[in-house]
Amino acid sequence: RPLPRLPPKFVAVHRRVELRNMYSCNVAEEEKPGFCHMRVDYINAARREYNLPESEIFFVGTDAPQARLNASYVRYMGRLTSSHTGAGVVDFWVMTRAYLFIGNPASSFSMNVCNIRRTHPEPKACYAWQFCDDRPPYVAGWPCGSPVEGISELL
Repeated sequence: RPLPRLPPKFVAVHRRVELRNMYSCNVAEEEKPGFCHMRVDYINAARREYNLPESEIFFVGTDAPQARLNASYVRYMGRLTSSHTGAGVVDFWVMTRAYLFIGNPASSFSMNVCNIRRTHPEPKACYAWQFCDDRPPYVAGWPCGSPVEGISELL
């Protein structure tokens, strides 16, 4: 079966299932931010904000391959490599090149995708992403202002 083509202005989503109850996601269900579960309504809200069609296929990178979304999306399934590391490299590469990236701020993977995206000659968007001024850009930590163990000074 051939791989579906992504649209020129495609959206990439990092659905980090293992972190869905960490940091700002460790609250009552009705108070959780949209990135905690990365549901289709959250993805569509981001697409509307960037004037992107909600009906187009998008790319999903996830740590839970068995998880399904009720939407049209494509996921890397190991055609070039069957290792988890290789799939992560493909996910990372695709996410850094998307028109819009929707990630989880509690994930160092998402954070590094956004760090690469903001180094492009024309920085690329990371939806609803807050970069913290209280830590180096390459240090994960959420929410801003939370302690970062082992970091006593900034470079």
